[in-house]
Amino acid sequence: AAVSRWSHGGKNRRRAMARTLAAPVRPLRMLIGGRLLHGTAVFPVVNPSTGKAFAEAPVCSRDQLNEAVQAAQSAFRSWGAAGPAKRQDAMRKAAGKVKAESKTLSDLLVQEQGKPLSSARGEIAAVVNFMERLAKIEYSFEKVLMESEQETVVQQAVPIGVVGGITPWNFPPLMAAWKMGEALMTANTIVLKPSPHTPLSTLALGEILADVFPPGVLNVVSGGDEVGRWL
Repeated sequence: AAVSRWSHGGKNRRRAMARTLAAPVRPLRMLIGGRLLHGTAVFPVVNPSTGKAFAEAPVCSRDQLNEAVQAAQSAFRSWGAAGPAKRQDAMRKAAGKVKAESKTLSDLLVQEQGKPLSSARGEIAAVVNFMERLAKIEYSFEKVLMESEQETVVQQAVPIGVVGGITPWNFPPLMAAWKMGEALMTANTIVLKPSPHTPLSTLALGEILADVFPPGVLNVVSGGDEVGRWL
């Protein structure tokens, strides 16, 4: 009986995986300056379990990349002036929106990266957990190192501006969350580019979070190695 139960369980898991792998993927867009945009061309995304293309991703042109960088530069000052509490609120909202889309993101990650569904679900849960923890951290950009009648020594942390983030293929949404989260919570803005092997889950994150952060704070583009070199 035990063997039978395990056998049925294995069949059910295989059927669930097959449904996930066969699920159609709608065209995803890049997030540039608060707008969701198609690229000037597309490139195929291959499912490693089948060796076949199952979706397409947008190719970011050089003009579009320049637009993304300019949008991030324009948003930098106001995002820094917003203050830690507002950035924490935005990150908390981001975690909630990602959590609400966990199934969609997990299924997409299975298709583009080849993770088992349980591992993909675990990765998306880790994204949510990371964002929630970031939202709870008390950020201080100024620390008094020495204070006396003669002098006061203050250490100040200064945001650097626009961050160019390029992520690899092995943990696509989690590494995107690491780069995005740390940059944004320290009052920087970011232009994020995922690996051309696994662009879809990061593009989906951009779509999910498009209305969470002010325009230009978070930008997500995709394309081949040349886009990374331009960035």
